[in-house]
Amino acid sequence: MIGAVKEIDWDTLDEAFPAFLVILAMPLTSSIAIGLAFGFISYPILKIFTGKWRELNWFIIVIAILFFILVAFLPH
Repeated sequence: MIGAVKEIDWDTLDEAFPAFLVILAMPLTSSIAIGLAFGFISYPILKIFTGKWRELNWFIIVIAILFFILVAFLPH
């Protein structure tokens, strides 16, 4: 599973930071779902702030909103 880390483009912040956040959050929260949620939430936010919002798919935005609701309002 860690072998896929070498495929990440570590030179671009908007691609590398969400992957790093997922890798870091999974063991710290002891939850795969919460780790993935942090990645899905940070990915569109970084794409918007770096001006690459046209690369976003509507489905990613919907999933990010649903994950934000999960993390912010539902008990873990």
